[in-house]
Order: sequence, then structure tokens, then C-alpha cells
Amino acid sequence: MSRTIFEQAQVIWYLRLSLADDDGKDESNSITSQRKCIADYCKKYIPNDNIVECIDDGYSGTNFERPGFQKMMLLVKNGNVKTIVLKDLSRFGRNYLEVGYYLEYVFPSYGVRVVAINDNFDSDAVSGGMAGLEVAIRNLMNEYYSRDISKKISSAVHIKKMKGEYVYGAVPFGYRKGTVKNTIIIDPEAASIVKYVFSLALSGISYSAIAKRLNEEKVITPSVYLAKYGGRQNYKASAFWSYESVRNLLTNRIYTGDTESYKSHVKTVGTNRVKQLPVSERVVIENTHEAIISYEDFIKARDVVKMTKPKTPSKGKTGMLNGYLVCGCCGGKLTKGKAKNHYFLCVNARYRPDSACRQIRAEEKRMQEILLNAVRVQLDLFEEQDAKIRQSIDRKRSEILTLQKELTDLAVQEKRSMERKMRLYEDFVEGKILKDVYLQGKDLLAKELEGIKTKSAILSANITELSSMQQKSQDESKESRLLSGFKGQELSEDMLSVLVQKVVVMPNGEIEIFWKYKDEFYK
Repeated sequence: MSRTIFEQAQVIWYLRLSLADDDGKDESNSITSQRKCIADYCKKYIPNDNIVECIDDGYSGTNFERPGFQKMMLLVKNGNVKTIVLKDLSRFGRNYLEVGYYLEYVFPSYGVRVVAINDNFDSDAVSGGMAGLEVAIRNLMNEYYSRDISKKISSAVHIKKMKGEYVYGAVPFGYRKGTVKNTIIIDPEAASIVKYVFSLALSGISYSAIAKRLNEEKVITPSVYLAKYGGRQNYKASAFWSYESVRNLLTNRIYTGDTESYKSHVKTVGTNRVKQLPVSERVVIENTHEAIISYEDFIKARDVVKMTKPKTPSKGKTGMLNGYLVCGCCGGKLTKGKAKNHYFLCVNARYRPDSACRQIRAEEKRMQEILLNAVRVQLDLFEEQDAKIRQSIDRKRSEILTLQKELTDLAVQEKRSMERKMRLYEDFVEGKILKDVYLQGKDLLAKELEGIKTKSAILSANITELSSMQQKSQDESKESRLLSGFKGQELSEDMLSVLVQKVVVMPNGEIEIFWKYKDEFYK
């Protein structure tokens, strides 16, 4: 088996930028600035060709669930990382306990040296004592800073919410942004659909029945409407109403002219763990904008729907394929409901009885076999591609070394020509040679020096071009070499999360796999 990136990695450059770092406007903290700082330092103190960049751009330092950090830890645990270099310890993290744990236990156990340039921290030179205490205090201040910034931002937003300003990001279906900042106004076309959905609910039919009715009448969905008219080009749109889309609309109090300022809250600063608040605990700011329906109709619609049989969610995990299989007709998710079921079906089939969605049936075991075979083919191709790329990188490295030697030789020639030029001048001044001889020799040396400089410029340009091509090849191969770590493994949730974006299943049983990278067959 060819050497992978895990075996090649010797030095890791870790770079992180949080959205809270002056909203990314502070150039001193930018990814570009961090990279330059690390590159300059490593060029002088830690020269190494086997470098891997791990970047977390836009991630908080108060938790370690970051893709770049996780990638770095995979490389560390493989055992061949010698040094991690970062601009300062705050880039590594702002949770002082966890930062200390990694610095004092994790990295030393793998024999990894950590260098934080601006903090003058080098783990090889620190062994407890006052140096260790200084690092602990610095980590504590980093965490305090992050929490303080978070509190200040939250406080400012809270004040605006309590004043009735709309500071909740996306504008809900039925409204659009007002001309006054942080206000919303009614969107007549979308509002008419909202009123119609509420009228159906008030007539006493269930969420599913409402979704079916809307699909039969080809009523535009909120997601399609917002993608088309709301300026959200990248908005994930579904062309069909479902149980969830109807429920979300009918349970949103925003349509009564009131705003529920807090429907959920983050459990801990820096984490993605969110706790939904019960309706009884939510803070409601009344009359913040014009209502589309009355509060009385909102309550009536909610009470009527409560009388219908509620949808019972499935319990437990429904298999590793859940969330990856997609209907080739409507684009909806495929689900098999209970864990014991063997077939995945389109979730929208019940709302679209006249569509081909009802013909979608994907057997779990067969889909797993197909995916595993496809993954293995891809991994074989990755290995072949990586070997070719590494051969190309080696050739370019050899060419660069040859050119650099030629450039060095030219530098020696230039130095000698300059020395000859100086001696020629000294001989003329001392009267050892005539003026004509001096001028003739000076012209010859000037032409010689000009030729050397021209050749040096061409060589430098060629070296730069080859270096750029080499770096591009290295970047292209990083993904292939990382993915090769799955070679020989059975299908797993980790494998799917890294490799597979989605699997589209057609009514005739054909499938199309969309990877999280470019398909090797089409490169």
C-alpha cells in the first residue's frame, strides 16, 4: 500500500479564525496573516517539506468540534506528527481546561511538540513550574475573553429583541424586510397562502391532509417561494408540502403580529447544543409587526389540529443510511420508519398519491452492499491517483532542486564577475591598465552580469511556477490520501459522513451516488 498523508505528515500548521474575531476584519488574526506568520517562523526555525495545513475558518475556539482540529487529531493519533505550529494559543482554543489537557497529556503522549509563536511557547522548553502556570493563566484569559465577547453580543441583541426589533436573521414566509432597519412587513402574495393554510386547519383537517390538498392544488411551498423571491439562491427548497412544513407554519405565532423572542437557547457558550424551550416558558413580545391572522384564529387552528391523531415519531436509530437516501422524483428524504423495517420509502409519497414517489423502494441491505462496493472502487482509484500525483510531485521537486542549483551557480558567477569588475577598476585607478582597456573590460563584464541576471530571473520564474504546480498537486492529493484511511474497512457511519453527500433512488431502482468530492471516474 502506498504511503498516505498520515505517514508523510511531520509538521502541522494549525490556523483558526472565529467570526467573533472582530467579525473577521482584524487582518492580524486573518488566516492569511496567520499562515505568513507561521511560514516565516518555520522557514527560520523548523524547516520541513512534509507540512499539512489544518484550518478552521469561522469556528469558535470555545469547543473542539471543528473539522480542521479533528483532522489534525487524526494525523496526531496516527503517530507521525512531530510538531504543531500555531500563531498563538488562543488559535488552538479558548477553553482553558481542554487546552491544558491537550498540552499536558494528549500531545506529550504522542511525542508531539507544540509551538505557539506569539506566546513564546514551546512545549519542548516547558515542563511545569512557572512556565506551565503562565500557560494555564493565558488559557484562562482566552476563555474569559471569549465568554465576555459572547455576553456583550447577546446583551445587545437581547435589548433589540425586547424593543420589538426583528433581529432573527431570515424573514418568515408571509413577510419581507421593511424599509426601516430590523422591521418586517406583510408580503401580500405569500400572506394569502398563509391565510389559506390556516383556513384549511380551521376546517378541521390534519397536517397530512392539508399537505396533500396543497400539493394537489400545486400551491407553492414556503421554501420554493423564498428561494425564488426572497433572494436566497442557496436556500434548500422543496417543491412539495409535507407534514413538517404545514406544522411549522401553523405553529408559528409570528403570523399573529407577536414575536417569540426566545424559542431555544444554547446550553454552553461555544457549543452547538441547543435546548428548545416549552411554549409556556417563551418570552412573547406583542404587536411587533402587522398580523396576517388573528390570535383567536391561531389558537382555534391549533386546538382543531390537536384533536386529530398526532404523528408518532419513530424511536431509536433507524440505520446508518438514514438521511442519505433521496427520492429521485421529488427530492424528499427516504425513510423506513421503524428500525425493524427493511425498505426505505419516500416521505412525501403520502402527500402526492398521483406521483411516482410511491414506486420508490430501497432495500436497506442491498443499498449498503451497493454503497460499500462503490466506496471500494473509489478508494482504489484514489490510491492509483495518489501514486501518480506523488510521482509528479517528486519530479517537480527534482526539477526545482536542479534549477535551484543552477540559480546558486549563477549567484556564484555573479559574485565573481562583480569581484573582477572591482579589480578591473582598482587596476585602472592604480594605473596598471589603460583607460581603453578598462572601458572595454567594463563593457564585457556589464554584458556578462546582465546575462547572468536574465538567466537568474528566468530560473526564479520557473522555480516559482514549478513550486505553485507542486503545491497545487499536493493540495489535490491531500483529500485522496486522507480518504485512503478507509481502505479495507466495512461500511460505517464515519465512512458515509466523510465520503457520501447523498444517494438518489429512482422509481426503476437505479441509483446515483453524489460524493463529497469529485467522482474519480469523471476526473
